Amino acid sequence: MRVRYALLAALLTLPASYLAAEALLAMQREYGRGDLGSFLLWTLPFVPVVFVVTAIPWKENIFVAFILGALSGVAFTFLVRALLGPWMGAFSFSVGFAWCAGGAIACGAAFGVRRPSRRF
Repeated sequence: MRVRYALLAALLTLPASYLAAEALLAMQREYGRGDLGSFLLWTLPFVPVVFVVTAIPWKENIFVAFILGALSGVAFTFLVRALLGPWMGAFSFSVGFAWCAGGAIACGAAFGVRRPSRRF
């Protein structure tokens, strides 16, 4: 059952990150739109990260889901920074913010669609 919600979170990661990037671009008056393709390419490895984070058994709380999603975005940003080195600065918008928002939205939404437990 937990895998189903982890799969939902993984499927929501790409569109949520894309929408966060679009919001960042809108705040910059569309400056950096050319980097959106490479951002989406680098977001594809973020999908399994969110899947693993959501599939791990943790205390079921929506606040924890948002925090774990955002922290997975931070960790992924540091991983990409380690891989790209100084070329990470070539992105014209804050990709770290977009990955944090995408992870938080995906994990929180996957938790939000779960049915509440009937146990008290």
